[in-house]
Amino acid sequence: IQNEQGKLREQKAALTPWLELDIPLETTGTREVSATFGAVMSTVALDTVKQALEEAAELVRLSEEKGLYLGSAPDTFLGSSFQTARKAIDDGLIGEITSCTVAANRDLNFLCSISSFLLMPGGGICYDYGVYYLTALVSILGSVRRACGIVRNPYPLRTNCNPSSPDFGKEMIHKNESQVSAVLDFADGFTGTFQLNGDSIIFDQAGITIYGTRGILRLPDPNQFGGEVLYLPASFDFANPPKPQSLPDIFGFSDNSRGIGPAEMAHAIRAGRPCRAGKEMAYHVLEIITAIMKSSETGSFCEIHSSCERPRPLKPEALNGVFSLD
Repeated sequence: IQNEQGKLREQKAALTPWLELDIPLETTGTREVSATFGAVMSTVALDTVKQALEEAAELVRLSEEKGLYLGSAPDTFLGSSFQTARKAIDDGLIGEITSCTVAANRDLNFLCSISSFLLMPGGGICYDYGVYYLTALVSILGSVRRACGIVRNPYPLRTNCNPSSPDFGKEMIHKNESQVSAVLDFADGFTGTFQLNGDSIIFDQAGITIYGTRGILRLPDPNQFGGEVLYLPASFDFANPPKPQSLPDIFGFSDNSRGIGPAEMAHAIRAGRPCRAGKEMAYHVLEIITAIMKSSETGSFCEIHSSCERPRPLKPEALNGVFSLD
């Protein structure tokens, strides 16, 4: 904890309330108000996809029963790029949403060679990587009501390609998903496609596109906090198509802002309001992933029974150069 606090002290002044609160990081205390913040997938030992969802549901139940705050990574949707996109959509910049797409790749041969946890249950590309994309989409566009998908792992045996590893050149057993192709049916009546390919040989090439009746937004990698948000306005001049416009960055936290989630939770506890990276959205995203996995086995759409409100957007205004997490 002390090491984490040392890191947080070096971040923006808006993060300091996290250090000022005397809040235990475990949920075993008997205090009336307590808090925990972490990834649900790393909290539980997983044998099956079903067990993951059941364990997460139990965490949610316990937090509600004991009056605890429960938050979950990822919190990158609180960064400047996705808050900018959220404001643009809420302000009607691209009109009514008609669809969205996610297309992203990774080189799992390399990543598994340097991060062996990716070979463990829960380390597949959808759980470890796709969760950033799904959380970003849900935070901006709202809940998903059903999903279907095809999940593959064409290379269960891989070779360690990290020359610095003692296992260099040895085979690695990879039992997790490495390719995901899914369709998401959003509660607001539009659909999205969700494509992840971990069997690529190029570093992450992220892409999220949101289509509307008045324009298109192109969003950066949700594994980061900042990045350029591009706006393409509607046009019928096919001879001179509009050039993408970079939306102004009026929000804070564009750099590496790890710790913004628990810091925002600290503000929420003080104010007696729900935290933004809360349990409802985390559980909903986990159920979306579970539905995609199950659909790949059944060959049909899977209903998603949970839902969540979109987290309250951050304020773009800064006071003396400090952005608020209230």
